[in-house]
Order: sequence, then structure tokens, then C-alpha cells
Amino acid sequence: MFNIFIPDDELIIVRAKEDFRTNGYNVKKGELFNASEKEGVIVNGSFACTLGSPNFEAWFEIIA
Repeated sequence: MFNIFIPDDELIIVRAKEDFRTNGYNVKKGELFNASEKEGVIVNGSFACTLGSPNFEAWFEIIA
């Protein structure tokens, strides 16, 4: 696992791998997110971050 730093002027778009619901988030599979706003890790080509709760990890496919 690698912590990543995304400069403020760069944009990384990710897509939700599965449906999930947590603390104010109701996400459907395939929904797009701007990962530049989240601190996370890249594992085997996927992006993971905590979302809505420090105990919940969301996994995303990196698309751009």
C-alpha cells in the first residue's frame, strides 16, 4: 500500500466498484468521484479511502 499525494492542480477521477451506504453517502456502483479531494491509498490499481466514517473504507477504480 502506498500513501499518495495529489497536487492541488491535478485531478484524479475514480468510479465506485460497488453500491454502498454510509453516514450521508448513498453511492451506486459506477458513480464517479473526484479523488483529489480525499486522502487515500492505491492498492493494485484501485483507490481506497475512508468515506463518511473513519471505520469505513470505500474502494474505487481509477479511470482518469
